[in-house]
Amino acid sequence: MAINMKALFADALLDLCEHKPLRYISVTDLSKITGASKTTFYNHFQDKNDLIHYIYSKRILRSWEDSLQSHSELAIRTEFYACMLPYKRFLMQAFQIEGQNSLADFAYEFCVSWYEKQLAKRLGPDKQIPSDLHFSCHFVSYGIVYSFIEWINNGMSETPEKLAANIAVSMPARLKSVLFSQSETDSC
Repeated sequence: MAINMKALFADALLDLCEHKPLRYISVTDLSKITGASKTTFYNHFQDKNDLIHYIYSKRILRSWEDSLQSHSELAIRTEFYACMLPYKRFLMQAFQIEGQNSLADFAYEFCVSWYEKQLAKRLGPDKQIPSDLHFSCHFVSYGIVYSFIEWINNGMSETPEKLAANIAVSMPARLKSVLFSQSETDSC
């Protein structure tokens, strides 16, 4: 059975985050922990930020996608934040790393893409997303990502349900009317 090197490096980074600040963890540290060479690391990842994105997309987002059982947008968002809880320490550190290829930028692009996919499902495959809804996707995604980062940096003290509800009530009315059912809109 082949060794999944990406998973091996991801496990090593998550373990190291418990003992050393993420910004100070190097590829050399990861190589020592895994027993794999730096060349092996670079055969799988562009840099440490690429590994951070891998963890976010393959561990956190995948666990969220696997947990989706509801068609309620509010419940989907709540499940999204709940999937972050086990990765609190990692996320607190990962979102502090700024600059090119940052996790904040990666999360923003994911969020925009997710909302645009939801809109495409609601509007139908033959309809183009109107420019006002396209703008709203970007506007809301920016707010969501930076509210999410603030939530993480404040120790995730609010419940995922409360954070999801706060975001739902802050959403522009036109975007909300397309994404949420009438009963969800009334409860937000």
